[in-house]
Amino acid sequence: MTPRAVHQFVPTYSVADGIGNGVRLIRRLLRAAGVPSEIYALEVRAPGARPWTEYVGHADQVLLIHHGIGHPAEA
Repeated sequence: MTPRAVHQFVPTYSVADGIGNGVRLIRRLLRAAGVPSEIYALEVRAPGARPWTEYVGHADQVLLIHHGIGHPAEA
């Protein structure tokens, strides 16, 4: 099965850290391959991600969950 979309979730989205850089690269590659992709976060600190409350899952899509140390949600 080919997923309809591949979305990503991060605890905090910002432009000046490794996780933010990584998820943006993955999204860019997915979109270049024609796969819809959005980034969702608990805390959105920069343009380019959506609040996690906007995420709607479907059986035919994938959600990649990225973890980051130091965030209270990871405790």
